[in-house]
Amino acid sequence: MKLARTSLRTMVLVLVFLPFGQSSMATSQTDDFPKHLLGQWSGEGRSMGMDSRPRMSWERVLADKFVHLHFRNEMKNAQGKTEVFEGHAYYKTIGAAKFSGNWFDSGGAAHPIRAVFENNVLTALWGTEETQMGRTIYRIVNDSSVEIVDSVRLNDGTWREFSRTLLKRI
Repeated sequence: MKLARTSLRTMVLVLVFLPFGQSSMATSQTDDFPKHLLGQWSGEGRSMGMDSRPRMSWERVLADKFVHLHFRNEMKNAQGKTEVFEGHAYYKTIGAAKFSGNWFDSGGAAHPIRAVFENNVLTALWGTEETQMGRTIYRIVNDSSVEIVDSVRLNDGTWREFSRTLLKRI
């Protein structure tokens, strides 16, 4: 009987304090994500040889277990028509300032992502050796500006930049 009471008491304590433990675990998984990037951004730049007007938003989602990036870029082609490129990514903290994720875009691409954050720069390596390897650098310029530089890796291992934009916090 004494064992049953002890087990019951332990179970009650676990049930009472479990929600608090889960809450702190959920937020700690994204605590390392660069808080400065969270929010809404808009800017200008050059992408794929065209003038561009990118917008992005970063937000915590799915019980704070992931950070969602929504990126949209409107580019003016040589004929003056607007081309739109859009993508979504979900990032998850996997270690101190290290993240994994997945990218999906309007071109039909889906890429795994590995990213690190150091010295105010989030560097995201995306793709696979079998498909295409790319790199996106999100450089925090100041409290209200972020520069994004996108590159693809060429066969010789060098990087070719295809987009450079500067975004301001909205």
